[in-house]
Amino acid sequence: MSSLLRFLLLLALVASGSVTACQGCRSGSTHQDTLLPREPSPTVRLYLLSTVAGALEPCGCSKNQLGGIDHLGAYLASERKQAPASLLAAAGPLFFLDPMLRNEHATQDRWKAEALATAFQKTGLVAWAPGANDWADGTTTLASLRERSGAALLAANLSGATAGAAPTVLWEVGGVKVGFVGLSAPARMGVVPEGVEVKPTAAPLRASLDQLKAQGAQVLVGLFALPRGDALRLIEEAPELQVVAVGKPFEQGDANDKPLPPVLLNRTLVVQPSNHLQTVSVVDLHVRDGSFSFQDGTGVQGPPRQPPATGSYFRVSTVNITVDLGRDDSIYLAMLDYYRKVNEHNRTAFADRKAPPPGPDGNRFIGVAVCSGCHAAAREVWDKTPHAWAYKTLADQHKEFNLDCVKCHVTGYEKPGGSTVTDNALLRNVQCEECHGPGGRHVENPSDKTRIVTRPTPESCISSCHHPPHVEGFDAVARMADILGPGHGKK
Repeated sequence: MSSLLRFLLLLALVASGSVTACQGCRSGSTHQDTLLPREPSPTVRLYLLSTVAGALEPCGCSKNQLGGIDHLGAYLASERKQAPASLLAAAGPLFFLDPMLRNEHATQDRWKAEALATAFQKTGLVAWAPGANDWADGTTTLASLRERSGAALLAANLSGATAGAAPTVLWEVGGVKVGFVGLSAPARMGVVPEGVEVKPTAAPLRASLDQLKAQGAQVLVGLFALPRGDALRLIEEAPELQVVAVGKPFEQGDANDKPLPPVLLNRTLVVQPSNHLQTVSVVDLHVRDGSFSFQDGTGVQGPPRQPPATGSYFRVSTVNITVDLGRDDSIYLAMLDYYRKVNEHNRTAFADRKAPPPGPDGNRFIGVAVCSGCHAAAREVWDKTPHAWAYKTLADQHKEFNLDCVKCHVTGYEKPGGSTVTDNALLRNVQCEECHGPGGRHVENPSDKTRIVTRPTPESCISSCHHPPHVEGFDAVARMADILGPGHGKK
């Protein structure tokens, strides 16, 4: 093993340890490569995604969060004039947040995957290498999603129930033949999707590259849904790969990762943008004199550099996906259809759902109207805070019955004597009892201050809703002042 590979593997291990913790929905100013401007007209441009994992858009709990397939679509459209010869591809789980459907979320998650597939068809996704999550609803659903997206499902080392996966796909764009090969290790805790057989990756990779070269491929791109260390080791055995995008074998939960910086392994450029559609890696390939041996025109392994005076070269950058990029209206309408469909389904499907009954002490949630009878001054302060119209923000977006959203926009969600996705008429918005606890026992004996939380700690906000990925870097102590006033915790 070369000393360079040892260094990169060590870097990968350090990086993986530092990003497994949730990084939250960061604003657009957090990370944007500001290297030298890209050349205006690359011969071929590659847009590469990693571990999308069912991320249609961010939750929207704070301004300018990273993510949004409609924003990605707008960005790709805006760049089309500058880089008409471009291709979009991905590595890692694409359609589902978790490797298994989440019980009562199943219908909603299935429809979200369909909306995402429709959106990717509109963006022109050409190929992706799957992760374990893509089989969350079985092989038949995965095959349907593949067809709906119009993208090639690439997994050279898989056999069995692969939903029609192929080893490779060849695209000609800008007069250049670009070959993609996909590899996947779709295992979670050592368990692979039912009916899928996973083979060692080296031999299928070699056979696939030979096949692509025989078909005349001039640029070879790897889409590896593999552990990062495994991907780096494999690249050393296939030096003819010009570009590799790495994605995770599986994803679990909504925690967000930071993008990893691009690296050069011998002459192979390796990129791994952040998960959940927060960022996209942009690789510009500039071909000169018919050479497909690309020099570093960015400064991947050092300070920013000018493109070389002669010979072919690449430029690479990481672009944040934010609302500032604009909105693709056709994709947005597809998303809106999904939200409306889910809203109407959940309104009916969960119409009879009730919160757990009160515990042995009989304590229950009573609602802000009851609290206001004795705490008019506090109610006046509350009315002026965003908490007072939290539910309306969902209703305005057709999301008030969305299981991914409602729990932070009502009070006492699924708590004893509290609310549910449909049974919440008295507990809509973030009311008093979300911080002070249920007030049923308090109103029975208001003089007994032990029956209510008189001074909630700021940290209670973080434990309930104001935490990554909904809010990044939330200072509960500083923000507590935003909901206080005379008659409500402020002299």
